[in-house]
Formats: sequence, C-alpha cells, structure tokens
Amino acid sequence: MRIIERLKFQSTAQTIVSWVAFAVLIASAQAAPRSGASEPRETRDIRGPKPSFPRLMGMNIGAKNYDEPAYQSQLARLDVVILGFYKGWKPGYGVAKVVRNLKELSGGKVLVGQYTILNECDDDPKNSATLDIQTKLNDMDWWARKADGSRVQWTAQYRSWDINFTAGSRPDANGQRFPQWLTERDDRVFFKPVPFDLWYCDNVFVRPRVTADWNHAGADGDPKSPAVAAAYRAGHRAEWDHIRRVHPGLPLMGNTDGDLSESEYAGQLEGAFLEGLMGKNWSIETWGGWSKVMSRYHSAMANTRAPHIVGFNMHGDPADYRFFRYAYASCLLDDGYFCFTATDKEYSSVTWFDEFDFKLGAAVTQPPTGPWQSGVWRRDFEHGIALVNPTKEGVTVTLDPGFFRLKGKQDPATNDGSPASSIMLPARDGIIRCREVGQHNSGGQPLSEKQYLSTVLPQELIRYAGIEVPSRENIHVLRDGAGQDLEFRLVPGQPKKNNGIRAEISVDYPYSVGDVVRYRWEMRLPGDFKADDPWNRWWVMGQWHDQPNRTKGETWQGFPAHSPAVSFNYGRRDGKDFLSLLVGSPKMKTVGLLPLTRDTCHALDIVIKWSQGDDGRIAVFFDGSKAPAVTGTGPNMHNGFQHYLKLGMYRHPEISTENRLDIRNVLIQKLKDWPVVEPR
Repeated sequence: MRIIERLKFQSTAQTIVSWVAFAVLIASAQAAPRSGASEPRETRDIRGPKPSFPRLMGMNIGAKNYDEPAYQSQLARLDVVILGFYKGWKPGYGVAKVVRNLKELSGGKVLVGQYTILNECDDDPKNSATLDIQTKLNDMDWWARKADGSRVQWTAQYRSWDINFTAGSRPDANGQRFPQWLTERDDRVFFKPVPFDLWYCDNVFVRPRVTADWNHAGADGDPKSPAVAAAYRAGHRAEWDHIRRVHPGLPLMGNTDGDLSESEYAGQLEGAFLEGLMGKNWSIETWGGWSKVMSRYHSAMANTRAPHIVGFNMHGDPADYRFFRYAYASCLLDDGYFCFTATDKEYSSVTWFDEFDFKLGAAVTQPPTGPWQSGVWRRDFEHGIALVNPTKEGVTVTLDPGFFRLKGKQDPATNDGSPASSIMLPARDGIIRCREVGQHNSGGQPLSEKQYLSTVLPQELIRYAGIEVPSRENIHVLRDGAGQDLEFRLVPGQPKKNNGIRAEISVDYPYSVGDVVRYRWEMRLPGDFKADDPWNRWWVMGQWHDQPNRTKGETWQGFPAHSPAVSFNYGRRDGKDFLSLLVGSPKMKTVGLLPLTRDTCHALDIVIKWSQGDDGRIAVFFDGSKAPAVTGTGPNMHNGFQHYLKLGMYRHPEISTENRLDIRNVLIQKLKDWPVVEPR
C-alpha cells in the first residue's frame, strides 16, 4: 500500500460501530522493565506455500468422554479430529458445546468430523441410539440376506449385520433406499444442529465383504464379481450424492480399503482415512511393504478432491519411537495428515511426540518420486527435513551443512540437539532434522541487527531502533512480490526477554510533550494463527512504553513498572479477530476495536498528540479510511519523556501456542499540528 502523503481527516461518526458490540475487551499488558537490542535471527527468503507441517489427525471414535476438559484440550491440539457421537449423547452437555469448545481451544484451527456408517447396523433393541435405524431396516427388510433368507455379517465383533444399500433393494413409500434415508436421518441428528466440518463415512469398501442376494433374484452374488462390486460402490456413491443435496458444501471423508480409483469413487470425496497403513497384522506395510503403503497414500491424495484431507494412520506402542518416526516421516513425504493410534487405547486417546512440537513449516520440495541417497527418501521443509530409510539395512547418509538433531525428552539418544552432518539411519526408520536457526546474507554471514531492521524501517529510523527477541528463532525476514516483512514468532517454552514472553522491535523516536507524531505500519495475521479464546488473556501487538527521562539522569534502576500508556491488544470472540486500542494514564481504558481478517495485510495509520493532560489525543485510521476508525482523548503519557514504540508480540506467559505475526512498512514522522477534526 502507498504511504498517504497528507492526512485529510473529516468529521464523521466513529466507524465500525457494530464491531464494537463485542462485550469482552482485552486487559492491558504488564510493563516491560527495560528495553534492549538483541541478536539477529532466522529468516525465510520466501513465504512458504501452504500447508504448514506437521499436519495431525485424530481418530477418536472410541471412548465418548468428549465433555472432559482435559480430553478437549488434547483434541484441540490436532488439525483434524473425527468424533463418534451417538444419538442422545449427554443432552445436558450437548454435542454442539463440544465442537464449539474445540474450536475455541484451537483458535478456530481444528476441523471436527462426525462418524457415520452405511454398510452395517447393530440389532440390539435396547440400543436407543440406533433404534430408529433398526426399525426402518426391519420395516423395509433392508438387511443384506442370502438367497436362503439368512442375514450376513462381515464381522461379528460389533454385533452388527450388513445392509443391502444397493439399487437392488426396494424403495420405501418416498422412493428412497437406505442411502437416502440414512443421509437425511444423520443430517437431522448430527449435522444440521452441530457445526461439524466433515461428514465421515466408515467402511468405504471396494467390494462387499459378504455374499448376499443383492437384487433379490434368488441367487447369491459373488462379492468378487465386477457387477456386484460396482453395484456396491454405486450404493456408497448414492449416499454421497444425497449428502451433497441435503447438506451442500460439507466435505466428505471416507474410510477406504482401496485407493478410490474406481469410477464410482474417483474424485468424489474431499478426504480419505487410510486406516492401519502400518502397525497391524493386516496392515499394507506388514504384507506388502513400504512401497505399497506409499502407493496407496499417493493414490488417495490424487483421487480425492481438494483440500485432500487424507489421514495416514498407524497403530503402535507410544514408546516405540523408531516405528513412530518411520511412519511419521513416511507421511511427511506427501501432504496428508499423520494419525497415530496407540494399540492399548485404540481410538480413545491423543498421543503426543516431541516431533510434533517442531514446526517444519511449509514444504519447499514436492513429494519425492525416488530415493535421495543410498535408498533413503527425503523431503525438504522451510525449517527442516524428513528422511526415511525403508530398506532392510542400516544406511549412513551425508547431509548438507546447517542441520541439527531435534532437542527432545522422549528419545534423547536420537534427539539431543547436536549438529548432524551425517546420519546412520537404521532399517525401517525415519528421522526429522532441523535447519540451522538464523538467516544469512549472500556472503554466508548471519544477518546483522541492522539488516533485520532495514526490512521494515527507513534508514533514518534505524538509529533509534533495536530488536527484542530471546533468540534467532523468534524473528524472520519474509519476501514476496509486494516487498519484505519481519515475521515475529512466539514458540512454546521460549526463554523470556526483558522479563517477558516477547518478540518485538522497538523504536525510540524522539519527541517532546505536546508534539503531534504520526505512526504507520502494516500487519498481517496468518490464517493458522492460534488465538487464546475463550480466555483472551492479554496479548500486545503494538505499544508505546514509558522509560526513564534521560535528560534528568534517570535510569531503569528503581524505575516504576507501568502498563503501556497506549497499546493495541489482540483478542478473538465468536470466531472474529480484533485489535482493541487501550489508552490512558495512570489507568488505561479501551476506546475502540478494529476488525482483523486473517491472511490480509492491514494498514494502521495513527496520529498521537502526546500529553500528560486532558489535551492528549489519538486517532487511528484503518486500511486507508478517510475518517478515523477509533479516537481517544486524555492523558497518554506516564511521565514527561518520549514513550518508545514496540511492534511485534508480547503476551501472557501462560499462553503456550506457537504464533506468527508479520509487520512491514513502518513509518514515523512529526507533524506540525493536529490535522484532525474530531468526529461527532
């Protein structure tokens, strides 16, 4: 966006009034005791293509303790989770509340799906959750039967019997067969009243697993018959088509035992769950080997619709880190979602590994089509690499410079944080390695503080500026076709800087009491930003902080701590992001809100008349508005010395998510006088 050469303010009612209807306002942040420049830090040369990795999925259709806060917190750490509610589940709590809580806990990130099944049903008359389905099946005799009239079941494990959902079954009085009837029933029970993101369809088989008289011809159809298999798949397709009619726009995911390449299935689902690719006695990896696993995985990605939500599922012992790494790194060779199932908990838990905490970022290479070195496969990401050795022998490979082992607690012998110039990778093992933290210039030297600052500041402001980050991990340079950004990043467990959890730049621009100063910058909240709702603990993204008056010989020693006299605090309510402007001394108050749209570069243009008295003023112009979006009056200085600007993120120490914020085009200049006609 171009810098406005002259501010022309008009008298107008304060804008975005409806937005200010949010009832909850963000509390101001605690003061930072001191300022200080710090070391330069890591950079990315380009904005990485989405998606960002790891991508994690949970199949949690087992235990139904979805109302437990601890379980909700675990589920909310995932990117996709499939739940198995039943009709009548805990009406005093409610399914919708669970889904809303997961959304809030994840900052709106997690996609929540609900389990459904077409091919079978139990016949227990005491099961009120499926009694309506049983009644319909009995009334219409839609059970799958052999020619002799006996019912069939492909497994007796769940006391369920197979259903004839093919076009060979007879329609009811409304002209519906079981796929259409069940779709409308499930929509009424689950999907209309609850904001699910996915409709999950279990047991999407290539062919039936039972022998039955599907078309009531008096003879059993061989399940291996192409005609029988096609009719069976057409029944699944009939359900999907009806789902799209009754609930358009809701993505579908199927648990498939094939690659979805059949004509009835190809391109019809937005997602696929590849159950037990590794770890079971019936797994593809067990009987067919790694290459067949990857073939199934790649094919499922190719045969689904966008956004291709493909779950790569393994079953294993949570303490078997080698086998976990083998499966996890294999999943990273394409763009699917990794799903770990603990063998002792089945689909009733969330297992977390150290590797999940390392953010690889976006992939910078495509899914590989062949091994990289000595039979080892490799894929590169912004912040690391994934390596897989699917062979039967251990292999030593040499890495290009700048890679380190992860630093972990679960398997410190493997993840000890040490440099990694070569790796001995055992048979059927995988590994994640991180890139050296810190960006470098064209000469191979780490970027200097000045080089970081010059990304967003004009030359005349750099002498007033510094960086406040605990390490190079917390600041990056981003470049795209529109220019350069500084990306500020907060990560779980990072050390404090100046007594706080922060990643900021500071600009100690000189002015005197009574001066009118204009500040301008642009900011972008990434699409995957993890909010702190519903708590909305303090989270500062821009502030002006007081400091000792150097002209009077004051120092930080004994200087009283204050909240910033002016700050922009981030919050989220009802799925909407916003900045709240807080102004005041000695006590701050919220004077207005600004709506934020993720993945959008917002321009903030702020004019402040600095004062310790009632003549203090502030006006905020937002995204090029001709009139102020937010205004405030009154004291805006704690003492009579210039307050310094800090941009980036500074937040409550108990917020533990990884977050990024991009800043660009920072401008500060004095104005001769106040150019604003206050809105009425």
